[in-house]
Amino acid sequence: MSSVSLSTIARQAGVSPSTVSRVLSNHKGISDPTRKRVLNAAESSGYRPNAKLQRFFRAVHARTPTFCLLSAAAFHEEAAHGTAPYVRRMNAFQREARNLHGHLLVADAEKDIQSDGIPRCVAEGLVDGVIAQVISRKTIEATARLVPLVLFNQEARLPKIDVVLPDIDRSAAAQLDLLRERGHRQIACFRVRPGLWQDERFWRAYERWHRENNLPLQPEFLAPIAFGMHEESQAIQAFLDRVLSLPEPPSAILTYDSYATELASQLARRGLQIPRDVSLIGFDDWQISLPGGIGLTSFRQDFERMAHTAVAMLMERIDRPDLPARLVECEGALVNRDSVENI
Repeated sequence: MSSVSLSTIARQAGVSPSTVSRVLSNHKGISDPTRKRVLNAAESSGYRPNAKLQRFFRAVHARTPTFCLLSAAAFHEEAAHGTAPYVRRMNAFQREARNLHGHLLVADAEKDIQSDGIPRCVAEGLVDGVIAQVISRKTIEATARLVPLVLFNQEARLPKIDVVLPDIDRSAAAQLDLLRERGHRQIACFRVRPGLWQDERFWRAYERWHRENNLPLQPEFLAPIAFGMHEESQAIQAFLDRVLSLPEPPSAILTYDSYATELASQLARRGLQIPRDVSLIGFDDWQISLPGGIGLTSFRQDFERMAHTAVAMLMERIDRPDLPARLVECEGALVNRDSVENI
């Protein structure tokens, strides 16, 4: 048995003992420079492996997977503030880790990334795989070279990288179908245009739905809408100035829950009430109560199913890393409350 401890090798190599353990167990999720540094330190210290212990720890790791949820800083901020969809996502991944008797490591895609784009937890060999949301292409590619990676709620087509998305096309159709059933024909949409993948997909579905249902779509409804984070107030004002001045103003508006309260407030200042004058449907289901105690009808993404799918795909890719890339879109459900009126 070797008298040299993992801590001794770790100090010499400048890494954690767990990283030493993973290198010596031939774990694949270690960067080449780190692996070389650890092996050199082990050799110079006279370390000799204990075969029985190696077999034991391989069995332990096989039964207790550890994966990282790597997210943009904004996700962590919203989750910390208790914003409903972000908390639901975090809870869903924690539940999946518990069900696997595994471990979930949460990392920030800005603070916990090395200069080469690799998350520190990956470089140190602390995780078996990564589920990532809203991260850079550099980090996606650098991480996927070392460990299996699944993208969550982020669109990309890359070799051997699985993607789990909400079904945006069906979500748009569900909202628009409800409004059509309630008699609405002039339906506007307040989302960034042009925007990121989710907004772009929604706008395409919105236009396609109008074509397929032979319903008019005024050019003013398709004008660009540009604003940054927490800058929606002026954009909403300009949007309402444009669409409410039309001979046929919208009887309904689609938006995100995060903009619904400001939209309702600005409509109220113009003497318009929800849903008496304008119906409103959100997206993300923050369970918002609008002025007058009106519950916001909203589309709820199925984060629980999405998290289950992402973790299952990651576990499968850990075992079979050469699987071709896969894409799964998960349906959500429209939660009907008080903000849509029959006309």
